[in-house]
Amino acid sequence: MLLSICIPIYNNDIGVLLEALAVQAEGHEDVEIVCIDDHSDHSYYEINSNVADKIEKKGLCKIKYIYLPENVGRSRIRNLFLQYVDAEYMQFLDCDATIENHDFVSNCLSAIQEKPDVVCGGWRYEVPCDRAHKLRLKYAEQRECRDIATRSSEPYRSFQTGNFMIRRSLLSEIRFDESIVGYGHEDTLFGFRLRQRNAHIAHIDNPAVSRSIDNNATFVAKSEQAVENLKKIYFEILKSDKDFAEEVALIRCYEKLRSKRLLWLVRASFFVLHRPSKFILCQGFASVNLFSYYKLGLMCR
Repeated sequence: MLLSICIPIYNNDIGVLLEALAVQAEGHEDVEIVCIDDHSDHSYYEINSNVADKIEKKGLCKIKYIYLPENVGRSRIRNLFLQYVDAEYMQFLDCDATIENHDFVSNCLSAIQEKPDVVCGGWRYEVPCDRAHKLRLKYAEQRECRDIATRSSEPYRSFQTGNFMIRRSLLSEIRFDESIVGYGHEDTLFGFRLRQRNAHIAHIDNPAVSRSIDNNATFVAKSEQAVENLKKIYFEILKSDKDFAEEVALIRCYEKLRSKRLLWLVRASFFVLHRPSKFILCQGFASVNLFSYYKLGLMCR
């Protein structure tokens, strides 16, 4: 097997995604789809497993659907795919993704011909920009949805787990750190591990598209968890590694303030501005700069 398309699932209807991938994979004997359901609600399991069964009966492509007896989280579930696939390359897609490119699978197979270690296809959002979701969309547009030239200029910093392909042998050596639970920054650490190994990352124009997005309050709450994860990575897992600090803007700013003995200033201002900043962010009026200050305050306190 050359390519396994790996989809970790949690409480999402992926029927449209599965059908689109199956149609594109039809006729490619060296491509399979593997889904691992992280103990979703039974209603989602029924929908997704039924679509998988239909694909298998039609003979469109090889497909496996595994349902976990308990929820294991974002890092561990990606490592679990190693137990179920033997393909040379593993293409990961988040379960909230859709693909509009009719050559998505063919582009993956073409990229493999260059024998890279990792391939990142990119990510973009197609969602209505109402005020309830404005913060998340602003952040995505300014910090996440980068064009191929920008991603290629910073290959490791631009690594994202939503749509990437990796050699199975490399993933089995590095693996996602399973001590990181909850939301956020498991991809930051993994990208840094790739940098440490001088892995060859190819960035291509083969985006996955999301039509769902967190509202402002949910995104702020998830970002609070992400900062806690980042603290754990930096202070506990990597023991304040200087190279990692240079790779992550939030830690770079933190260390600059610490070296100038100005952390107290951020802590003092954040003590006063924490609640009003959060309120403004959740209302959707805020700029990404205020959001960056909010995360810096969380990092420093």
